[in-house]
Amino acid sequence: MMKQALELLKKMYNSKRLLLASIFLISCFFSVAFLFFLKNIGPEGHRVPVSDYVQCYAPITENIIQGKSAIINNQYVRCAIGYPLILTPIFLLADFADVSRFSLLIFFNVIFAALTSVILFLLVKSIFNKNIALISSFLWMSYPLNLWFIKNAHTEIPFILILLLALLLFVNFFIGAGKKYYILLAGALLGFASLVRPIGLLISLILAILIFIALHNISIKKKFILLLLLILGNVMIIAPWEYYVFLKNGNFAPISDGGPEGFRYGFTFGTRTGDGGDTFKGPQDVIDVMNNINSVKINNNKSYGEILSILGNEAVKSPVAFMKLMVIKAVRSWYGTSELWLENKILLIQLPYLILGIMGIIFGFKFYKDTMRYIIIFLSIIAYFWFMTTATLSIIRYMVPVMPLVIIFSALAIYTIVQKIFQKSWQIR
Repeated sequence: MMKQALELLKKMYNSKRLLLASIFLISCFFSVAFLFFLKNIGPEGHRVPVSDYVQCYAPITENIIQGKSAIINNQYVRCAIGYPLILTPIFLLADFADVSRFSLLIFFNVIFAALTSVILFLLVKSIFNKNIALISSFLWMSYPLNLWFIKNAHTEIPFILILLLALLLFVNFFIGAGKKYYILLAGALLGFASLVRPIGLLISLILAILIFIALHNISIKKKFILLLLLILGNVMIIAPWEYYVFLKNGNFAPISDGGPEGFRYGFTFGTRTGDGGDTFKGPQDVIDVMNNINSVKINNNKSYGEILSILGNEAVKSPVAFMKLMVIKAVRSWYGTSELWLENKILLIQLPYLILGIMGIIFGFKFYKDTMRYIIIFLSIIAYFWFMTTATLSIIRYMVPVMPLVIIFSALAIYTIVQKIFQKSWQIR
């Protein structure tokens, strides 16, 4: 029996189709097991459809189905069109099959998460090797915070899938396995990703810069062509939405208008009490800075300029305390929550991945120098998400979409350590 099982595992490992199918099915198993045993963990408010879904995404989707405006009350809302476009066929299928729309959405969350594990495997395998790719996929499909998103209408689930698919196309062009249109498609996918979650808006710009830094042996002219293809793909997707909004109400804003309000919210988290009565415990001068920011009356909470002016004044008035606040926000990005709930437990979950991730980055620079351009690409995107999260609302939810890239480095660390133990050699490739 054991011999037959080993033969089956060997056959699966050596067959690309069987291996990808196995990754997909095992990911589904993890997701279903989580939904069956741990669906009700967390605050009570997270056991029902989240407020963004109820107040924003579901109504917009319903409007699309009925042929009405994709903007509620013709006002430029904080919820862009991307997620409702994903929800529309799911709602239509649910209505046709006479099943619960929300239940079918959870089913597709499981499918999207499983596809993400497959895409992550292909991405890592194209750069490193099959073993590191398998470790990465397993770590991601079992990652508790990824599983937690599956139980509700969270935009992160499709966003992560779209982001990794765009990176797969981008990386495949770099390794010579793709054509120029891969760059165009990557830009288009990133454009759609930003319509799902606006934080993705500048990722194309990051990758455009990396084309010049990380892509060698081609002329400047060809680099410019690739850059234009990437940006063109992005603009082709975003521009129609921006034009549609402008026609509806004459406003123009990057993707949505929820940024400025959330921006200020992220600098005053210590002034609020969480749903469970939790409060922020930090230096008094930092709390004073947050209270000062919160006390200033804002005429237009949709204006970045006005909010930046308030923050600038406080930074000049109390530079040391403001810098301490920024450091706290940077650290909290990896475990903080908007309602201050379960933060210590989330930190305990995060630490193994982050510690191994740091080790993997070190090992990558030392032992995988031939993959340096891809390491730089991943680190640049991680840094971008970390910066944007620190600058706005510093909560782990905004960092989870980039955790697959952190997990790649965690897998690299695990693989390297295992190789050292069993082969007693750092010459592992």
